[in-house]
Amino acid sequence: MKRGRLTRSLWRIPLDGGAPEHLPEAGIEPITPSISPKTSQLAYMNTIADTNIWRAGNDRAPFIQSTHGDSAPQISPDGKWIVFRSSRSGSDGIWLARRDGTGARMLSDCGGTVCGSARWAPDSRRIAYDSRQAGLPGIYLMSIDDGKTTRLTDLPHSEAVPNWSHDGKSIYYTSNRTGSWQIWHRRVGARDAEQITRAGGFASAEDAAGRFLYFSKPSGMRGLWRIPLTGGEEEVVLPALSSGMWGSWALVPSGIYFIDYNPVTAGGPGQIEFFDFATRARKAVATTTHMPVMWDLSLGISPDGSELLFTQLDHVATDLYLIDNFR
Repeated sequence: MKRGRLTRSLWRIPLDGGAPEHLPEAGIEPITPSISPKTSQLAYMNTIADTNIWRAGNDRAPFIQSTHGDSAPQISPDGKWIVFRSSRSGSDGIWLARRDGTGARMLSDCGGTVCGSARWAPDSRRIAYDSRQAGLPGIYLMSIDDGKTTRLTDLPHSEAVPNWSHDGKSIYYTSNRTGSWQIWHRRVGARDAEQITRAGGFASAEDAAGRFLYFSKPSGMRGLWRIPLTGGEEEVVLPALSSGMWGSWALVPSGIYFIDYNPVTAGGPGQIEFFDFATRARKAVATTTHMPVMWDLSLGISPDGSELLFTQLDHVATDLYLIDNFR
């Protein structure tokens, strides 16, 4: 089960009541436990989804990889760094690597909870990310220079998937405070937030001029949309973005890179395409070799548009474990 600070672990609770007890000997990501009362043995399965970060056109080899999950790559505006999500330490964390993928180090272990969705501020010295370290998902800001972290949101609601305004003075994020996922806007250091969308919103990005907010919608809703920041109605820009692929797009001044993938045929590769604002045409850019990652930020692009990073599910491994003399 998932409980408290751990991503997934094994726990037990007395049938006559009492506090749950963590069983660390089962390691990380155990599932389907079964106990033999006759032999005092505990059997369980361990399944690890090995997602890796790839670079389009790099001879079909993973760019950033481990035996656990690596995803959500974002290249810094100054082009020097990559921030990404990884569970290589045993639980989710925010990690930093050089532009060439080397020198990976952990910025935050998020208290052992689920976290991710890291985005760079325009100054390339701060990141915003979401974490459940205080219970429900909340938005956190971190300086990569000294690691100082502050929490931006503190409401008793789920708030996640942050992104910065073009001037670095405020944050867009999704919140379910109204009963549905909508995008909100809040200035850094302020207490009040402004609701931006009314018909659903999840992952978002402001254009470089600060004129429009582009956004996808929660799982179950298709398309990429935009809304004028000066006021007005939302309009669909890219109907082709599939449900569940809310983080599989990247905005650049001339258009949108996105992964064209049909979740109904899950297991096959996806095609990375570019949608040109001027011509309204779509052009194929690259193809993933395996199933692209869903329900996460899965595309990252360099400031000059020369490098495109994507995440895919390379391998799923399941092992069977047996603990003797289990009490």
